[in-house]
Amino acid sequence: MRKKVHSFLLKYPYSHYVLACSGGIDSMVLVHCFSELNLPFSVVHVNYQLRGKDSNEDARFVKEYCAAHGIPCRIKKVNLKKQLEQEGGNLQQEARNLRYAFLREYVKKLPNAIAVTAHHEDDQLETFWLHLVRNSGLSGLSGMRDATSEILRPFLGISRKTIERYALKHQIPFREDRSNAEIKYLRNFFRLEALPYLYQTHPSL
Repeated sequence: MRKKVHSFLLKYPYSHYVLACSGGIDSMVLVHCFSELNLPFSVVHVNYQLRGKDSNEDARFVKEYCAAHGIPCRIKKVNLKKQLEQEGGNLQQEARNLRYAFLREYVKKLPNAIAVTAHHEDDQLETFWLHLVRNSGLSGLSGMRDATSEILRPFLGISRKTIERYALKHQIPFREDRSNAEIKYLRNFFRLEALPYLYQTHPSL
């Protein structure tokens, strides 16, 4: 897996990489890969304060892990619930907007830098189905790109199971976001119920 990431990054030789890290398994494996490859990188984390103590613990975990491994880290703390109450909007979309805005803001401060996220193959599949039910058109159905002028996604051709095996093999610590189990969010419904059923009943899908 690390060799695959290395081969991908050889095509995009930046002076610095800014990794979005939630503290979850995907982003912690991403951080580990970049560390093992001795690449110049730093980490950013957004604490939306949506889950009380858990949100603060996520931020503390990322900060302490980075400090222990000599990784530059920036934490942004926002009260997303209050913002939504005042301005309205979709929670997941606004969280995404804040995360990418923070990434862009930090990247601009560094010469020849680019943002990196841990989106993987399963995220891509979920995105396709989400766009399909939302009638997003051909541009939406094409899914995420593994590289743009603003962002790299080196895990996009790697499955979540492969990431989980890597984390287990290298004993990588991570935090579990309990909201990922709540099917009130459409993406979670697809991940936990709809897609497993579809793939079980139609294996060739």
